[in-house]
Amino acid sequence: MSNYGVQIFLGNAEVDVVNSLSASYVLGVVNISTSSGRVSYDLPSGATLKYLPDTQSIGLPSITINGGTATWEGTSVSARLIFYCEY
Repeated sequence: MSNYGVQIFLGNAEVDVVNSLSASYVLGVVNISTSSGRVSYDLPSGATLKYLPDTQSIGLPSITINGGTATWEGTSVSARLIFYCEY
């Protein structure tokens, strides 16, 4: 360990909580009510586009991510997706 810094352990765990977290940033929230569509974001260098469904979503379409673009196809859905980038 360096001379300065912080380490936090939960209980008897051997994982340093602070240094195990990765940086992530919310890019946008998209309401999906059509059977297909796409959204694109400019990602910072080294970042990966990811998503999480909102807990109120009813069904999820098939989602494909390629670089900074997410496309979806599916049947009748009502979903809200939270897009974020992670390093």
